[in-house]
Amino acid sequence: MPARPVAAVGAPPSQATAVRAAPPRKAPRARKAPHHITAEQALANTRELLEAKHARERETPPWRQLDPDHGHPAPHAAPVRNAEQEAAAHAHAEDLHRAESRMDATQGSISERDRHRQGRQDAKH
Repeated sequence: MPARPVAAVGAPPSQATAVRAAPPRKAPRARKAPHHITAEQALANTRELLEAKHARERETPPWRQLDPDHGHPAPHAAPVRNAEQEAAAHAHAEDLHRAESRMDATQGSISERDRHRQGRQDAKH
């Protein structure tokens, strides 16, 4: 920006003797060279992260460490199947299915009903 002449205080307007000094410019900042990693470094980083993840997955979660059977799997016995109980449960499930199947059908889809109601609502206003 070029310096503009400014008249001195108390001087006639034709005398432009004083010059306003421009503010000093700062030196441009030196930019860092961009830091690029090689493909081998990226692969090594990925492998380290994956190894750390697998190590975390092998550890027992903190909420599991308080279990009384921690580290000792409980023996799972096959449940005793009672034929009468299974037959009663199967019959009950069939009854529920039949009751649901006998429900009244909706006449048309719900979207048709909504369109009809919306048309009535619009007609009111």
